[in-house]
Amino acid sequence: MSKALFFRKCPNAEDYQYRASNFPTFGQELNYIIYKTITLSKEKYDLVINGFLYDNKDVIKYTDNLTMDDSDTVNCLLFTCDNKSGYLVYPAGYSYCRYVAYWEEN
Repeated sequence: MSKALFFRKCPNAEDYQYRASNFPTFGQELNYIIYKTITLSKEKYDLVINGFLYDNKDVIKYTDNLTMDDSDTVNCLLFTCDNKSGYLVYPAGYSYCRYVAYWEEN
């Protein structure tokens, strides 16, 4: 099972990287399963990663399927534009990217 460092309520990717570099103990390392990969154009991807706290139509569409199980494994979306890196999103029942984690292809 794969693990990633999730942070709650990051406004954007820059803030996520700052938190991950400077305050990793404030994040939650969780097991994750990618429920669905959302591949976007560079322009749309930039809108998502620069506005994690805004309502997101893809998050709204799949939020009922994005759950956490008894072993703290989250089903999440992967937002990417190149399928090599991106952000995992676990909305925890909300309509925005409430928990995010950076992801890179292994």
